[in-house]
Amino acid sequence: PVMLDEFVEWLKVQRGEGSTSGDAHGS
Repeated sequence: PVMLDEFVEWLKVQRGEGSTSGDAHGS
């Protein structure tokens, strides 16, 4: 489900992951 994917992405941001990469949103 999309919600699960969005939740995982949100969790990554909360942990500080993706903020440095910025690829999570691009990919």
